[in-house]
Amino acid sequence: QSGFVTGAFDLQDVLFYGGCTFTIMRCMSFALESSEREEGIYSIFDLLKYNFYLPFFFFGPVMTFDQFHAQVSTRELRRKDDEMKSIRVNALLHVGAIVAVDIFFHFFYILTLPSDLKFVNRLSDWSLAGLAYSNLVYDWVKAAVMFGVINTIARLDHLDPPQPPKCITMLYIFAETHFDRGINDWLCKYVYDHIGENHDHILKELVASTATFAITTLWLGPCEVVYIWSLVNCFGLNFELWVQKFFQLGPFAKLEVR
Repeated sequence: QSGFVTGAFDLQDVLFYGGCTFTIMRCMSFALESSEREEGIYSIFDLLKYNFYLPFFFFGPVMTFDQFHAQVSTRELRRKDDEMKSIRVNALLHVGAIVAVDIFFHFFYILTLPSDLKFVNRLSDWSLAGLAYSNLVYDWVKAAVMFGVINTIARLDHLDPPQPPKCITMLYIFAETHFDRGINDWLCKYVYDHIGENHDHILKELVASTATFAITTLWLGPCEVVYIWSLVNCFGLNFELWVQKFFQLGPFAKLEVR
């Protein structure tokens, strides 16, 4: 990067590490899809188009190579009815969300309050809950707007990118993985589904979920909070299968039939 960019700016590290990380994931997807292809080979130009498509390059979302290649190789480009209207509406919604968040931060300091522990200690339980919830919703809005803007641009290019994240307060089971849907699709295709297969075998599911959350931990950045989050989610995902298998045993299965 130092050979192409002079000086320094706020997002320099984010753009560099984000671009490198997503490049690694896209190259892995290209390599795995190429190794599984039975007829012919993909060209280096397919990889360059896939990796350097600008809207996805720095911040994602990640599309697996098979999906991207199938969409960019379509010869007949047709839009669905009212698709342009939907694109315009989404663009206006994202602009409105950006303005709303800017106004919200002018009156509320949800990101700076947690750093003042003396002030936080004086807050009531309900105030702490509201502060924590506001930070969660802000994290979702930030990702939803970023991916939403990128997706709107990609849809203008006749692509069907992964959908923006679902609000994290609506995710109530461990199997509900719809926050970063692009990375989720990548992990499911090349790790979770590949190892776990049908996800009905306890040992395979344990290995698949452990490998998936190990990669997720590296992706998020190894630290104590991420370790706890990964461990709890990995256990929850397996616990759901254990409970399902337990109630499929003979006595419980008979009660279910009745």
